[in-house]
Amino acid sequence: MSNEENLKKIQSTEEAREKGRKGGIASGMARRKKRDAKSAAKLILDLPTNTKAIQKNLETLGISEEDYTNRVALMGRAFSLAMAGDIKAMQFLIEMSGETPKQKLDEKRFRAEQKPEKDSGSKDMLDAWFDSIPEE
Repeated sequence: MSNEENLKKIQSTEEAREKGRKGGIASGMARRKKRDAKSAAKLILDLPTNTKAIQKNLETLGISEEDYTNRVALMGRAFSLAMAGDIKAMQFLIEMSGETPKQKLDEKRFRAEQKPEKDSGSKDMLDAWFDSIPEE
C-alpha cells in the first residue's frame, strides 16, 4: 500500500500538463529503444554465418548453402539439442514452427473471423468460430 504522506500533490493543471509531457517524452524514448533493439536482433539473425564449424554442421543437416544464416544456425543447434533429448529445445522448435495446439487454434479462430458470415442473424461470431473447428 502506498503511504499517503509520501505522495506529492499536483498543484495546478499547468504542472500536471508538464509532468504528462515529460512522461510522454520518456515513453517515446523507451519505445524507440525497444524498436531499435528488436531491429538490431533481426539484423544479426539474418546475417550470413561465417564460422566454418557452423557451416559444416548446417551442411550435415542438409541445409543449402544460401540458407546459412545465424537464425538457421540457431535453429540447427536447437534441433541438435532436441535430438539429444533436451525437452526445452523440443518445445522451442515446436513453438517456433507454429505447431502448438494453441497456435493452431488461434489460426483457426483468425480464419473464422475473416470469413464473411453466410447466414447473418442466426449465429453470432462465437458460434461460427466453434463451428469452424473440425472435430478430431
